[in-house]
Order: sequence, then structure tokens, then C-alpha cells
Amino acid sequence: MRPADSADLDDLVSLNAVVQRWHANNYPKHFRADPNARALRQFFATCLQDPHAHILLALRKGQILAYLMARQYLRPNSPLTHARNRMHIEHIAVLPSAQRQGIGKALISRIEATAREQRCDEIMLDTWADNVDAQAAFGKSGFRPQRYWYSKEL
Repeated sequence: MRPADSADLDDLVSLNAVVQRWHANNYPKHFRADPNARALRQFFATCLQDPHAHILLALRKGQILAYLMARQYLRPNSPLTHARNRMHIEHIAVLPSAQRQGIGKALISRIEATAREQRCDEIMLDTWADNVDAQAAFGKSGFRPQRYWYSKEL
């Protein structure tokens, strides 16, 4: 496992297809089935330059099998809420041939260590209501539902 760098951009674009395909198949109104590879490469390049973004890679014998992308959010004190330092997992993509082998869990463990180093209060993630495989995996990693989002198409 290691942090991604600019030499990994093509692999990140390729691996993103795993998660993007699921999203586009299940939520075509929200997600593009065929994102522009150049724009996606630029998206990841920008993330790599963001000091609050973290992209971790899982490798086996030099082959990148998975990535996790997270972003740290610092919320200041307000009259209504306490200050929070949160790590939000935004993407996890694992090659189908490498799924159910503990790779996602290992990536989550590594971002937990990073969150502790950054003095985060919590790690958050979100998933679609019908993505029961992801929910089961996240539950096994210690995540519990905290709030529910509701949506209404207009």
C-alpha cells in the first residue's frame, strides 16, 4: 500500500471505471457512463495537489488493484455546532478480480491511521441505499449509519 502520485494517473482513471460503472448503471440520471478520460485524469491530478485529499493505492506484485480517495474537512466552531475535523472517504474502487480479499478493508485501515495522524475526530463515508454489498463491507470495518439522506426527484 502506498500514496498515489502523478505517475499513477492513468491507473486511477482505469480503476475508476469499476466504481463509475456501478454508479452509472444504477443511477444514470446522476452519473456519466463514459466520463471523459482526459477530464478524469485532470480531476485526479487536481486531487493529488490538494493537501486535504488522500489517495491510497493497494498493490500486489506491482499491479495496482484498488484505490481509496478521501478528503479531510475542517469545520470551525459555530453558534450551533462544535468544531469537527473529519476524514470523508469519497471513493473506493477495487478490481473485480481482487474483491472480497480484504483489500478494501486494508485501505480503510490505512486511511484510519492517516486520520489519526491528522487528529481527525471521525471518518465518514456514504453509500447509496441499495448498495448492500458496500454497506455490509463498511459495517465489517466498524462503520455504523449515523444519518439518512432523503431525495425527491422534481
